[in-house]
Amino acid sequence: LRDRLTALFLSHGLEQPAETVETLDMPVVASLLLNNDMVVALPVEAVQPYMDAGLLKALPFDLGVSMDSFGIVTRKRHQLSPGADAMLLALREAAASIYPHYRAPSHG
Repeated sequence: LRDRLTALFLSHGLEQPAETVETLDMPVVASLLLNNDMVVALPVEAVQPYMDAGLLKALPFDLGVSMDSFGIVTRKRHQLSPGADAMLLALREAAASIYPHYRAPSHG
């Protein structure tokens, strides 16, 4: 994502922001946004709880930047625990509802 955002700035003749923070820790992101003059490029779903609480607001435009393909990795020939199996099913159901072309892998 960072490379895509850099390319977006450069394609518009803009310099990259001088001060950047790169973290996946949402409480840190929220704290930085609430206490500083900053913006963040994230999917709305990532900050929805903060928006629902009235703490943050999404800017109304699409950057035209998308994420790469991604997948779920498990150990070959290893039986998942019931909890891990339930999580895998939940992830696949979520992917199917968000990504219209998602197909669950066939087993066998």
